[in-house]
Amino acid sequence: MISKFYSLLLILKKEFDLYTAKEIDVHELKLNDIKFKFTFPQKKITSYSHFLRSKSNWEPHCTTVIKSLLNENDSVLQLGTALGYFSCLMKKMQNNESFFWGVEKSIEGSECTKKNFLINEFKNYQLINKTISNKTLGEEITFKNLLENIDKKINFLFTDIEGAEQFIFEDIINHNISIDKIVIGFHLIDEIPTQERKQTRYKYFYTKKKFNEFLLELSKNYHLKIDIDNLILIKK
Repeated sequence: MISKFYSLLLILKKEFDLYTAKEIDVHELKLNDIKFKFTFPQKKITSYSHFLRSKSNWEPHCTTVIKSLLNENDSVLQLGTALGYFSCLMKKMQNNESFFWGVEKSIEGSECTKKNFLINEFKNYQLINKTISNKTLGEEITFKNLLENIDKKINFLFTDIEGAEQFIFEDIINHNISIDKIVIGFHLIDEIPTQERKQTRYKYFYTKKKFNEFLLELSKNYHLKIDIDNLILIKK
């Protein structure tokens, strides 16, 4: 009974936060000591994830791991830029000479990331509107082929692509791909209620058994660490 009451309070709080959120064209965000400007599609906060971003409080564990691993001279590749929140953080942390590549499958996310890079006057970057897949065809591209099209060595990889990271794992293992530091959000179908697993949004989620098989192979060349829903890989 008490847990249901607190769940209801949480729902009401989220609705109140969204209702009272200010309509601001450009938000001034501060992630610890890193400041940058940020806007949303149509310049509106339409979801609670938007609200948390506007308060510089979106997935703070990701902010922590990025700030602990990323060096200013690293060449960065991000797969799944979404709206560009962590993209802006990483670009701000780079020095003026370092390059950033960002890949996002949705047009809305790709365009919003582009706007956020423009309002921050970033330089030395390339934003790509493609989907990471197990084949290169049309708007789809494999991780291996993507790296072949990048003319610099990637030192830091950060990715959150809703299950399609399994194709990254496969390419790293099958082609012996070496990157100094990797942070990959992982997505297990076992954690989704059985009645929801056939939804399109979970089509690339995979089993814990398959994930453990990836970990075993990856551990041959990388030190591994699990951080909530991120797998951290550090090259041996």
